[in-house]
Amino acid sequence: MIISKFSNFIHQYLFLGEASFYPTQYGCKNCGYMGKLHRHGYYYRNVITVFGTYKIKVLRVKCPSCKKTHALLPHFLVPYFQYSFYTILFLLFLKFVLGSSYSEILSQVKKFNSLCALNTASLSRFHKRFISKFNEIKAFFAYSTDIYPEADLINFGILIKYIISFERRNISFNTSYFSSMPSYFFSP
Repeated sequence: MIISKFSNFIHQYLFLGEASFYPTQYGCKNCGYMGKLHRHGYYYRNVITVFGTYKIKVLRVKCPSCKKTHALLPHFLVPYFQYSFYTILFLLFLKFVLGSSYSEILSQVKKFNSLCALNTASLSRFHKRFISKFNEIKAFFAYSTDIYPEADLINFGILIKYIISFERRNISFNTSYFSSMPSYFFSP
């Protein structure tokens, strides 16, 4: 799986259609081949946001050297999650920065999308996963960026603000994290 920077938001991605596909991808993480990876088909994937559910096309590329295929995910997707990166970040912001309860978060989301199937179990899973990745995310900022969290940082809300400030500089946190760290953001 390769996470790559595409159109800024899912709506642009959907509007542009195949015109937004795809930056040419070089380099295979499997075998170290440095040349161009070849297109190898598409598959569809559901993406859930605060505003709705969408079906998007995901390109697969193939390494001509080792024949391994890779999905080329847009930066707004989190591997193995249907909820978009920005939706998860928004929900974590409501929880850790604003201190909202799960019921308050659900009512906020229902204002945007009354059909949203988000529930407390999903919120709890996002909450627990973020807490479990806390030290790894701190390490990412300390070693891979110019943002240096305090070594004794224990405030989850401040770390969420670091991620948001990174995104505001038009740098994809998800793509940068994928490139620098041994596991995907939010992977178990």
